[in-house]
Amino acid sequence: MIKKFDGQYNLVFLGLLTNSIVLAQDVNRLESIYITDEVEVFENTQNSALGLQEEINSDQLEDEVAQSIDDVLKNTSGATTKGGPRAIGETPQVRGLEANKLFVNIDGVKQTFYFSNHNYSHLAVDPDSIKKVDIFKSNTDYSQGISLGGGMSFTTKDGRDYLKAGENSGSIIKYSFEEASNMNAQSLKTFGLMEKSDYLLSASYKDSKDLKLSDKTTLKNSAFENYNISSKFTFDLGKGQKLKLSGELYSLEDESPLNATLDPPSDLTTLHGKTIIKRETIGLDYQRKSSVGNIYYSEQFNTQERDSDGRKEERNIETLGARLKDHIEFRDNLKLVIGADATIDKVTGKSSKGSVSDYPDGQITEAATFAQLNYKASGLTVAPGIRFSDYKLESKDSNFKDVKDNNLSSKILVNYEYNGFNFFSNFSQGFNSPDVQEVYATGLHRPGDGFFIADNYFVTNLDLKPETSNTVEFGTEFKKQLFSDLDLLTFRASGYVSKARNYIDQEIIDYAIFDGKNGTTQFVNRDKVTLYGQEFDLRYLYDQIEFAASYSRSVGWDNSRNMWLSNMPANTYTFGFNYHLDQYGIKLGYDALMAMRQDRVNPASLERTTATSGYTLHNIFASKEFVSGALEGLKLTTRLDNLTDKSYRRHGSYINEVGRNFKMSIQYKIKHF
Repeated sequence: MIKKFDGQYNLVFLGLLTNSIVLAQDVNRLESIYITDEVEVFENTQNSALGLQEEINSDQLEDEVAQSIDDVLKNTSGATTKGGPRAIGETPQVRGLEANKLFVNIDGVKQTFYFSNHNYSHLAVDPDSIKKVDIFKSNTDYSQGISLGGGMSFTTKDGRDYLKAGENSGSIIKYSFEEASNMNAQSLKTFGLMEKSDYLLSASYKDSKDLKLSDKTTLKNSAFENYNISSKFTFDLGKGQKLKLSGELYSLEDESPLNATLDPPSDLTTLHGKTIIKRETIGLDYQRKSSVGNIYYSEQFNTQERDSDGRKEERNIETLGARLKDHIEFRDNLKLVIGADATIDKVTGKSSKGSVSDYPDGQITEAATFAQLNYKASGLTVAPGIRFSDYKLESKDSNFKDVKDNNLSSKILVNYEYNGFNFFSNFSQGFNSPDVQEVYATGLHRPGDGFFIADNYFVTNLDLKPETSNTVEFGTEFKKQLFSDLDLLTFRASGYVSKARNYIDQEIIDYAIFDGKNGTTQFVNRDKVTLYGQEFDLRYLYDQIEFAASYSRSVGWDNSRNMWLSNMPANTYTFGFNYHLDQYGIKLGYDALMAMRQDRVNPASLERTTATSGYTLHNIFASKEFVSGALEGLKLTTRLDNLTDKSYRRHGSYINEVGRNFKMSIQYKIKHF
């Protein structure tokens, strides 16, 4: 059906660019007002202004024609993805820490990552529904959760987010296409107001074929189907009270290898299989003036069926959670945030041929309370905080004892404003408890080859300790209007060092058959690990022109073994240029990503991670939104990624990424009344 676009997308893209350039000849400057003093007393605004917290908004995702978590995080300085190019094999990272060491929330619902293999950190979220993503580069906001070092908080759109002033209801029909995977995506949303309340009903479907890579090959077992159905109802109860009910059903079906970052040869067909992921979530949110709370339940089903022997395995997680947060304002320059959260994760697994060896049944219960203060006097801001965390692990196997522990973490941010500059220092402590799989895993991990390599078995570790960290960061921020009210220059620079204790790592020891013993796989603590890096960010706005450039570097060193943490991302530069023609609803843009060679690996060890060559990617896009006339409500976005058809692979993956890739989306908004 979509083949008609092959060979014609360049004409569509160039036509939109030509139309934009012609219209650009007669452009009047837009009136713009920028607020230069964005440092508020609330911690989230403080963190965002200083670059400790980074926000990705829905406009940026529309420019990306985002279809995967990699598209969502592509142009951020603190976050990225490891793995790929299969969307299901992409693992989110913040400063090199992967999802199982971070906190990740979607609309306040904690995401749990206890699935093994390539689904270990798959995020069940539809990029088209995202309103914003907050990237926390360290534990600067204890109300979001706690981790070894930062995390991500996704907020999806409500019905009101699709309505402009004077509109009461409407619908959006959207179609997207991606050339590299011949992907077709359709979605339908309907939304509106009900007196003082609003609603949103949404459904989307994606059908992706096998990927075409930059080396001109086709990546087998990379096709997938995905659908997402959700609903939200928000009720205004009066007197500052709001109640929101939400429900979502997410499904993904693919036939990728059980480790989607590998492209195994034909003699490793035991890794191939069919995977089905289903996630069901219901939530209830309540807000009363400055107090907010939510309770939620989610269940994620993971089913894998091996092609080689028909073995079928099921791994499920049931999560029940609740959050409560309240703001107390003592006076204008002194505010307190207090709250608590708790989750219960019930983990189960079964197999058509015995138990699931690497996924033991069990339960983890976590509870925490926190308090954060924000005080501002003249140019000085001080924001301390504490969080007490408690957890308990229980195994269904009576042979294994329960594991429990607790921790008190603290943080403090000090910022001083002087003559347009902010100078800040931030100290935060992190905490991450081990999960059921890491502690109780037992049984066969992988069979030997029957000739040379012996079988490998999981070994439990009931003495596995939680991970902790102390992070110190220093930085500066400068924001100033240089020439007029139409421009704004922003510059940020920071450096950080994080000392982690009891860092959890997987230790694999293989033996040959003639050794007379089997190999072992066990999750162990690394006594001391150091994480450090630097980030720079430069942005300039002038009327309709927007320029951005950034640099990020994240390094990890295992002091216990004198080795690199080899899965840290490459040093990366990003560049971006946007030209806005608001009166015509047109936006033109260019962005580039330059990843340096990543050779901080350990070739003398048995680790599989190898050095990755550097690469530079160039991307262009253009969008046109019709704001009046017969086509009012229509928006077209076209994008060409990897313009020079660069052949490259992402660090931590062993498959080349896609080459030149045309993407487009067409959406039409229907006004009902």
